[in-house]
Amino acid sequence: MSPFAIALLAALQVPAATPAARPGSATGSGTPYDSTAAAIVTMGYRVGYVRGALGQLRLIVFNQPTNIVSGAERTRQRCQDLERSAPEEGRRLCRSCLTASAQAAVERYRRRMEPLRALGAECARMLEPLAAGRGPVAVDRARRTVAEVNARAEAALRLYEGDLALVRVAFGWAAPPAAAPRPR
Repeated sequence: MSPFAIALLAALQVPAATPAARPGSATGSGTPYDSTAAAIVTMGYRVGYVRGALGQLRLIVFNQPTNIVSGAERTRQRCQDLERSAPEEGRRLCRSCLTASAQAAVERYRRRMEPLRALGAECARMLEPLAAGRGPVAVDRARRTVAEVNARAEAALRLYEGDLALVRVAFGWAAPPAAAPRPR
């Protein structure tokens, strides 16, 4: 399964129960828990959209070079959406609505919002000349730019997905990773 598919599936998995919520806390609509869950899902979508747009742009520069400008513009818009959303969704993450262990995972996830914002800004900045059609939009230059953007995004998103995995376990949306077998 592709990393894009994994990120999208992770974002779409909505909890059936709320094991991370503190005993006695309301988990109905509009609670801090709900806004935290919604922020996590929203960021999952944003990350998935960026991954998908970067994948499409990579295909365009190698297979349809006449569409580079429009593909770069779509991808740049997705990167700008990520840049805008990361700080907003980071503020929606609750600071005390979960158990201590779950809250630690959310705090780690919250710290990932600034690097995601920076990734969105950098991605948009790097693609802006291609999207604006300024200068020579040479296919080789476009391929190098897209390859560089993809490499930087992949590195940043790998870290994000590691933190997301911890949050998914903390919220009960995924099973904890199995322990490695002990050597005999």
